[in-house]
Amino acid sequence: MEVFAGVSGWDADGSVRILSGVSFDVTEDQERRLRSQDIQAELREDLQRAHQRETVAQVAGGIAHDLNNHIGLVLWNLEKLEPLGESDAEIAESLNQMRRAIDMSRDLISGLDELVRPDIPRSGEDLGKLIPTAVELIGRPRAERHDVRVHLPEDVLPIWCNPTEILQVIVNLVINACDAGTKDNPATVEIAAMPRETDAPARHPDAGFLMRNNSEFVLFKITDTGTGITEDVRERIFQRNFTTKGSMGTGLGLPIVARILQDNRAALWVDTLPGSGTTMTVAWPSKPAVAEAARAAKLPQGIDLKVPIDPTLLKGLQALVVDDLPDVALVLASMLEAGGAEVYCETDPEFVKEVLADAPSDWSVLVTDLHMPGTDGAALARFAATLNPPVPVVLVTARTDTLDEVSLRDFAAVLQKPVSGAQLVNAVLRAAASQEGIRQERSSQGTSSD
Repeated sequence: MEVFAGVSGWDADGSVRILSGVSFDVTEDQERRLRSQDIQAELREDLQRAHQRETVAQVAGGIAHDLNNHIGLVLWNLEKLEPLGESDAEIAESLNQMRRAIDMSRDLISGLDELVRPDIPRSGEDLGKLIPTAVELIGRPRAERHDVRVHLPEDVLPIWCNPTEILQVIVNLVINACDAGTKDNPATVEIAAMPRETDAPARHPDAGFLMRNNSEFVLFKITDTGTGITEDVRERIFQRNFTTKGSMGTGLGLPIVARILQDNRAALWVDTLPGSGTTMTVAWPSKPAVAEAARAAKLPQGIDLKVPIDPTLLKGLQALVVDDLPDVALVLASMLEAGGAEVYCETDPEFVKEVLADAPSDWSVLVTDLHMPGTDGAALARFAATLNPPVPVVLVTARTDTLDEVSLRDFAAVLQKPVSGAQLVNAVLRAAASQEGIRQERSSQGTSSD
């Protein structure tokens, strides 16, 4: 109950004669305000738990990646020791024990992701309601200091999502936008949801991916008037542990955003100009995604260490191998050399691009890791496809879980680390044979037209 009272009448000598007042029952308003506060508190707790879960997942993913690389080194050396077991039963049993240990280690590593990243329930939501909620979650002082403005169309904006995940994305991007200015010149921020018929940018996304065929999505943009992003920083912003905020940053915010986009088959584009601010454009699906069969067809189904490598299979092939870990690159090269290929081994993907561009016809196949500093394996595959003639690419990675169906199409084969020599040799043989068939077909077509 709220009561407002005052003097409404006085005597001739000025003494108060009449008091009057009015009372209001504000019980309903207070209950509504308390419910809103409880909802906000619950959402903040959900976001905090989700952020903690994603942080653990990022760390676990990095550990799994490194462990798979090391297991791959052991695996190849184990393959080379196999002949010793043919004549010595004790050595054969030791090798069997090592194989079982490798299998157990791979199972433990594959279980890490399921442990820290349980299945996330998703449902149909209205983006137009979630964006204002995200602004409330960043706090009124921050929103007022950076003049955060929201522009929404009148129509409902249906998206298929987990509300906590989409709020994580929006809140992370808005906070980054607020931090894009300077102390003397704070950035202003605008969040705008686009009408449903708006087309997504035509270029390849900077994070996540977009199924353009037979898909529906909703676009929203977060724009700031900050200092912009330089090209060298832009190339690294989605890398784990990279931050421009010094001790104030964790280097996990945008990698977490990228992972959520990946899981939801959503996409993000970065448009920026140093000194003129940045726009982050996000495309989010309106309906549940339909899983494609491409992933199952390209991913390996197991490792058989006892399959020998035919030393003549790759005879005459020129293979280019790139992995940012020198030992891993050397092991992959050794596997291909055991199959008869001539191999050039490199750790710098940027230099590999130069080598490919200089003489693409010299190379039968490119074997690459996925996550590397600067140019990653997916970018290398897209580059190799633009060459004349195009060079087929075989991907060998410990993180096949970060691949989407669109990226899979850029590779002739995708192998999960640790990989056996026989697996790699056979994948390279198929990739090179397929590409050679395409080259011969093009050559015959050119001859016919003459």
